[in-house]
Amino acid sequence: MLPKIEVVEGEVRVLAADPAALAPSRNPAHVYLASLASGASRTSMTSSLRTVARIIAPAVPWAEVPWHLLRVEHAAALRARIVSSHPAPATSSRLLAALRGVLRASWRLHYITEDERARAADALHPAKGSRVVAGRYLKPSEVQQLFAVATADGSLLGVRNRAMLVLLFVGGLRRAEVADLQTTGLDRGKYAVRLIGKGNKERVVPLSPPTWVHLDAWLAVRGHEPGALLAGFAPKGGLRQPLRPLTPHGVYKALKTLADRCGVEVSPHDARRTRITDLLSGGLDLSSTQRFAGHANPATTATYDARSEAKLADDVTRIGTSLDG
Repeated sequence: MLPKIEVVEGEVRVLAADPAALAPSRNPAHVYLASLASGASRTSMTSSLRTVARIIAPAVPWAEVPWHLLRVEHAAALRARIVSSHPAPATSSRLLAALRGVLRASWRLHYITEDERARAADALHPAKGSRVVAGRYLKPSEVQQLFAVATADGSLLGVRNRAMLVLLFVGGLRRAEVADLQTTGLDRGKYAVRLIGKGNKERVVPLSPPTWVHLDAWLAVRGHEPGALLAGFAPKGGLRQPLRPLTPHGVYKALKTLADRCGVEVSPHDARRTRITDLLSGGLDLSSTQRFAGHANPATTATYDARSEAKLADDVTRIGTSLDG
């Protein structure tokens, strides 16, 4: 029986699974994921396709869903289901973007015409709305507490964690960027790091000279051979050999461990939010801060500015209400 996908009472359903799943080189989902520039993007969009697959065919592995059969009627029904079940605009827009990517791959593989792709993609327009950026701004005293805990750890792990904190709180790097940063990206002469961020965009991030000492200390332990700057440790505390890079999840776990030890509530993205806010507070203009952060749009950078939230709360308290005593 050939695979079949239909809209039944407003729900998209795979009525017959593909008895011979497409080879990865002919599977639109695999082709789309392979076209993404970064590992973080591939991980995110793979998760998105798994989510959509559970809607279409709960019992069918995501790679075996007949993605090549998606047309405009399926796209319209899927968008309605996705937006209703994932009200956060960023989440639903990410799922819809994954579907548009699969449609592009189907077109490139000649499963659909350009007209079919365009009409189906039009039905998958991004969700409207926005949400306040999650996370919090850390006070200078809280950042200092994290560094103090890492410094108090006299092991090699403490040396690495101080270098990690510099990249997070001074460089404002995303945790995936911290994990991917290569030793070849270090420019000690300019006290800066060169990296490839989201969207396969290269940027140079300046660090402060006083904080570079933590990177030098870590390089003295790690060595200067090419490869990922930060490395993982074996259970007994030594560096894993050959050197194995710290993963984005490893960055999260390392920061969480430090935070638990000093009672500071923090996530890796809070460090980025904190650095962007501090730069804007210090007088750096929005355009320059945008380049520093690697954002495609200055409006995105503005959402990380925690000053507006604090100012609004202070102004509301200062003005008061008619019910205040």
